[in-house]
Amino acid sequence: MAFYQSDIGKRLVSAPIVTEAGQNKTAKFTYNFAGGFVAASDKLELGELPAGAMIVDAVLVPQNLNGNITVGLMSGELGVADAARTVGTELWSAQAVASTPVRLAALTGWTIAIDKDNRRSIGCTFSADIAGAANKNLDLYVTYTMP
Repeated sequence: MAFYQSDIGKRLVSAPIVTEAGQNKTAKFTYNFAGGFVAASDKLELGELPAGAMIVDAVLVPQNLNGNITVGLMSGELGVADAARTVGTELWSAQAVASTPVRLAALTGWTIAIDKDNRRSIGCTFSADIAGAANKNLDLYVTYTMP
């Protein structure tokens, strides 16, 4: 089982920070599959939920992918490449992916407990192998606020 990371997971960039209570920010997390492939059950650290943030919406935009995807908070520390880390099901569980955007509908996505002290990873796993190709992308838009 392999572990892949987007630029957020590699800590090359950070998600936007909310500067005032009640203000919304939308972060776009992207992964392009041109450089290789992801095997079924591999883990991809795609984005982050800033410390103190509460999700108010999310949209998953797959492009030319196949199988199902599960998206949620990851165990462990943001940026640590460890295949033993797990991926939760808070945002999507076994959601079909192809090229159709899907908006957050799971109640668990809106009720994630706020962690005021830690940035948390948002990751995903796939049910099928995804062969490398430049036209295969995964975008995740997460809108969050600080209560």
